[in-house]
Amino acid sequence: MSTVTNSSTNEEQKVMARIEIEPIPFDGLLKSKIISTIELSKLVNSVFKNAMADYEGCIILPAQNGQFDCTLYFKDHGPIRGQGDQIKNLISITGPNRGVSAVDRITAFNNRTSNKLYSLSEETKQILSEFMAVRKDQKINWNQHVFEQAEATYNANIVYLKVCGIDIVKILKKIYGGKIDGDRCDYNITLMRPTGMNNYLISIQQLDTKEVEKLALSVGIIQTGNSIAMIRD
Repeated sequence: MSTVTNSSTNEEQKVMARIEIEPIPFDGLLKSKIISTIELSKLVNSVFKNAMADYEGCIILPAQNGQFDCTLYFKDHGPIRGQGDQIKNLISITGPNRGVSAVDRITAFNNRTSNKLYSLSEETKQILSEFMAVRKDQKINWNQHVFEQAEATYNANIVYLKVCGIDIVKILKKIYGGKIDGDRCDYNITLMRPTGMNNYLISIQQLDTKEVEKLALSVGIIQTGNSIAMIRD
């Protein structure tokens, strides 16, 4: 509610009219966070590194239509030592695979004619399937998402297995949560500007989907009885 109050000065005795109003809460639909893609990549690494023995890192780059590509990289670190919670991710196609499942050994055997060195373990595929950019009811064709890439060093060539087609929004839901006060929320990434080679400043928006749905219901065309468009409620 607003009220009109009068005040006067002693010198001129001039009355000033003012509107007094009690502030109301600013009920926005989203919260935003500005971050670089390098810092976001480090957050993604924190999701996978502790659980996956062969996980090496990731890269997040802008793609077409305002989307972002997230690629995960794996490197063979040898057998898992100790009794930790990490799982082995890469299965050698040409070498021995001690301690891996029978399914993984069969997969490695079937891939020996493909000129590849590694394949993803079935347990790794199960974990990554949660974050792939496919529908829930869609079967993942891993041959379209998993590739080998060599890196030349002074001593030797290092072969990485890279996984493409990762949905960065699904990872954001894992990092920041998928609900706000019990209601679903979603995330959107907006490119702001490049800050260096393979690094970009981005804005991450967390949207309350319940409030977005309310907004969608209230959006419409302003009805004009006469020539002036006006909201009279």
